[in-house]
Parts: sequence; structure tokens; C-alpha cells
Amino acid sequence: MVVTITVPYAKGPGEDIGAIRFLESLEASFNLMDIPHYTIKGTSPRTMLDLSTSAARSTQYTLELSSSLVVSSMHIDIQSYSNDSKRFIDKESINSDIVFGILPTFTDINFMERIAKLSEAFAYPQVREVDMEMNYASGLSEFIFDTPSIVIKVNEGSVDLFPALAEVVAEAVAREVSQRMQQGSLEEELEV
Repeated sequence: MVVTITVPYAKGPGEDIGAIRFLESLEASFNLMDIPHYTIKGTSPRTMLDLSTSAARSTQYTLELSSSLVVSSMHIDIQSYSNDSKRFIDKESINSDIVFGILPTFTDINFMERIAKLSEAFAYPQVREVDMEMNYASGLSEFIFDTPSIVIKVNEGSVDLFPALAEVVAEAVAREVSQRMQQGSLEEELEV
């Protein structure tokens, strides 16, 4: 089991500070749980090349992502927003601590709702449909590589919740990947 994590806006100006901070918490949770992961951070400022869109096609970022997805069991794409900005978030979600994005026809909605439910005790999560055009890495993961993808958009004002939210995501990912691997093994046994 390997999890690929992407942060398209990791370089300034215009970097997603919240996404970078959430990534740190998520990697710490993965390390504590011994979950192998590979992180890809965008190296182009958002104003020069928007790596969350199809403009990322044929870039080093997408080549590295594609190579990683070949061996990955799960993909996580992390972006962030702030309450005073309308950057890639809808009005209904602006006050959420975390938004779990659904790519229409691809995302396992039940899985996203389970993750959100686990964080309701201490945070305000939402599960929302997101535009595939603004979530290119997740679309590539789901559509081309048939690798489940989690779109996470964190509120930069909720940084104090990031460690707990990251722990919930890590536990849910570990459980989901384990179940999928067991199901795959069972299917293989039935074919023999």
C-alpha cells in the first residue's frame, strides 16, 4: 500500500499555506501509522502555471504523479482556502473547516461521507461536488489510473484542527485501502 499525496500550490507567490501545513500533519500521521506515502509538491507559482488544471499536462509535476499512481493504492490532493477569499470554494462551504470533494461519476461518495462523519465531533466538515477541471490530479488518478482519489480543501483559518483532521484522514485511508486489498485478494481466490 502506497499513498500518493499532491499539493499543487506549494510554491509562492500564491502558495496554499494551509495545504502545506495540513500536509505536514498528514505526513506525521502517516509516519506514526507506518503508512507508506509519496508526496509531490508543485514547484510553479499558481500565477505562472496552475497545476490543479489541465494546464499541468506534460509537466514534470504530472509526469511524477503518473509514475507514482502506477504503484499507488490511493491518491490525496490537498488545496486550501481562506474565509476572506473565494479561491476555489463555493459560498456554502466557506465556513467549513475541511471540504471533501467529490468528482462526479468517479468518487466513492460513501467513503467521503464516512471521513466527514468521523471529523464531525470536533470540526465542521462538508462533502461537496468539485469541478474536475480544477482538480486535474484527482481526475487523472480516478479516470486514467483507476486509483481512488480524495480531494481535500482545508480552511486556512482552521489550522489548529489540522493534526486531528489529518489523523482522521490517515485512519480512514488505512482502513479503506486495507478493505480494498482484502476484497481484491478474495476476488483473486474466487477466480482460481
